[in-house]
Amino acid sequence: MEPPPPSQRILIFGATGKIGTYITSAIANASPPFARVAIYTSANTIAAKAAHVEALKARGVDVVVGELDDDDKIKETYQDFDTIISCLGRAILSHQTRLIRLAAISSPPIRRFFPSEYGTDVLHPVTPDPRAEPPHRYKLEARALLERLASGEAGAEAEGDASLSYTYIVTGPYAEFYVAPTGQRGVEGGAMAWDRAGGFDVVNRRATLGKGQGTDPIALTTMPDTAHFVVCALRHPAQTHNRALRCHSFTTTPSAILSAFEAQTSGRGTSEQETSGRGTWAVKYLHLDELCERERAAYARGDAEKGLFSVRRIWTMGGSVYKGWKEGRGWDDSGEWVVRQGWTAGTLEGVVRGEIERQMREESEGEGMV
Repeated sequence: MEPPPPSQRILIFGATGKIGTYITSAIANASPPFARVAIYTSANTIAAKAAHVEALKARGVDVVVGELDDDDKIKETYQDFDTIISCLGRAILSHQTRLIRLAAISSPPIRRFFPSEYGTDVLHPVTPDPRAEPPHRYKLEARALLERLASGEAGAEAEGDASLSYTYIVTGPYAEFYVAPTGQRGVEGGAMAWDRAGGFDVVNRRATLGKGQGTDPIALTTMPDTAHFVVCALRHPAQTHNRALRCHSFTTTPSAILSAFEAQTSGRGTSEQETSGRGTWAVKYLHLDELCERERAAYARGDAEKGLFSVRRIWTMGGSVYKGWKEGRGWDDSGEWVVRQGWTAGTLEGVVRGEIERQMREESEGEGMV
């Protein structure tokens, strides 16, 4: 199967979600511009995020209104595009295989499909049985379908056109999410209380770090870097065709993240919180066995965010780190550089600065931690 031509007409699902917002913005701002960029979203989303949607329209992004379960509308919409980018969140990821099947039978054909892979690597070797990991289920189903279509193996013809190319963008943890507290106001004592899965609480100067003394490495990718990498992959189909591409912004440790928070909160706390010019934080350590127990309890209770415990466990086990990685680059499965276009990758200091500002702003607006 030959690589497809560079993408020109791009349709995005999940465009107003967490990572979708960054990816859509990067594609809309790309220079030179793509021929057409559009989002597919529901009437409810347009009503709930009216200002966001209007801002996209002002930047030349077309808006297609429809539901994810409306196959006829999706098939009709696909006729005007050559590339589909899925940014669907975990809660609606079960729709993704159907979007792939519809793309595979589209006429004119859809040439490229980027499934919603951003985040934890579903095939990282630290996970002995990826199929046993609940957050991986729908991503693995999407991979299996795309690879079966691309291979042209027996039975694939009935599912669609083998000319549908795929690219997986794998980033590991988003840096912005990793440094945030894992909880919100009003759930103290519940499964998602701020420290149940680790995190950094700026207002109360407290942190819960991973196993040991917080010295195990963690590879993080910022959301702007993820979006930049998607644009690079769109521009370079020959290098990114039918591949899993792994990128990251920087490698650090939980203790180094704490040090960055302490350094940047110096002078912000009370006299009791200040020692030797640095903002002293209260620190707890969450060992792997305790995290596993909390994960089991979250699934037993049916907590809405139970998957967060699973991915935190995978990261704590080393499921974001690869040997030989360098800052701000991308690799394929063989370890080969695939996108050499450089960019200024996000930094730990910048991510921490943004998180401090976010938490202090939410605190002043009455939306911070318990």
